[in-house]
Amino acid sequence: MPLITLALLAAALGYAVFESGGVLRAEWNVSLLLIGASALLYWLILRRSDASAPLDPGLRLPIFLLPAYLLLQLAPLPLGILRFVSPARTELTAAIARAAPAVNFAPLSVAPFATFEQLFRYLAYIAVFLTIRELAWRFDRHAWLIMVPLVIMAVAEAAAGIAQAHQAGFARGTYVNRNHFAGFLELSLPFAAAYSVMTLGRGRVRPLPLRQAFIACLAIATAALLFMGVVDSLSRMGFLASLAGLMTVALFSVAGRKRPMLALITVAVIAAAIWLPPDALIRRLTNLRAPGEISTATRLNIWADTCRLIKAYPAFGCGAGTYESAMHRYQTAAPLNTVDYAHNDYLQLLAELGIPGVVILAAGLFALVKKSIRDARQPSDSEDRYLSIAGLGALAAILVHSAADFNLYIPANALAVAWIAGIAARANHSLR
Repeated sequence: MPLITLALLAAALGYAVFESGGVLRAEWNVSLLLIGASALLYWLILRRSDASAPLDPGLRLPIFLLPAYLLLQLAPLPLGILRFVSPARTELTAAIARAAPAVNFAPLSVAPFATFEQLFRYLAYIAVFLTIRELAWRFDRHAWLIMVPLVIMAVAEAAAGIAQAHQAGFARGTYVNRNHFAGFLELSLPFAAAYSVMTLGRGRVRPLPLRQAFIACLAIATAALLFMGVVDSLSRMGFLASLAGLMTVALFSVAGRKRPMLALITVAVIAAAIWLPPDALIRRLTNLRAPGEISTATRLNIWADTCRLIKAYPAFGCGAGTYESAMHRYQTAAPLNTVDYAHNDYLQLLAELGIPGVVILAAGLFALVKKSIRDARQPSDSEDRYLSIAGLGALAAILVHSAADFNLYIPANALAVAWIAGIAARANHSLR
């Protein structure tokens, strides 16, 4: 029965991925229904009388606090309190009152419907995180199977993107934006690479059986295909993030061994950064502007405008999912266009959630990375260890990419991050 739950979650992720990354509300609602069905099936029916995997205390509190914090942003507050905690929101309320009946209560969010919609997104991510974590614990030594659906989708996207690149000049798969296409591939790449390292490492002790040798070759080919898809996307941050993910896998794989290996890995990654990119990607890496995309100067101006938005709503933010609505008042960059994303996940999260919300997310991320590093540094060469190493590589990749893009605001990619976080947070049988 857990396989049925996994299949429903895979269907939810796959539908979002292959329908433009789930950016359209109608398509994302289908994924939401599938996620809800899988969560109800597992938590209310399959696991009703069974024991659950213990959750790390450092993760338990952020999971509870984040939805509660969004509900706080939606709660109607008396104007006297609102004036104290969010003067900018009070000014908006006063401006509306000039053309409408007197308002005595208002929420912290400048666009409550958008925050309500974002709340359901976060609840979906949390549901996927908890369910995948539970399934990974139950699969025990076969936890790698949990990643198979995600890797298969990434391979399909990469193959479609590479075919596109020969016609259109760059790859974007089923995504609207090449950067988000690369963001999805870079999340699966460390898992293919880590599985290759793990399987080939066993060959140092004794010759690999034919079946394991075939699987190792398949993992290497998968990693190569995914990396080729990222390269063909011509995404600058996607390429750098992929290298960061691969380097994380390499460094933790040789941790505790000879230091010359660390130097060799560093040199290999630098060489890859120099010689692997095609001419088109090198031109993109050296140019400040790419055709059809915003210039670096415009991006920097958007960041400056976002900082003004953050300054106006420092305590509790303007409301989750309300960046586009709140930005109008502070926008100076691209005045003829709508700025719906900050092109920097960290700045946008700070603008929308304020300091308390970002602290909640940072606390959860810290606990997750701390646990993953602890598991990855185990002396054994178990599958659990390499699964933790792969999770660290994926997290490193998306954290690098988020500095200049908004992958975490693409539902399919955010769902994939929640999936991987669930695997990284699993309670390991073999590492306890």
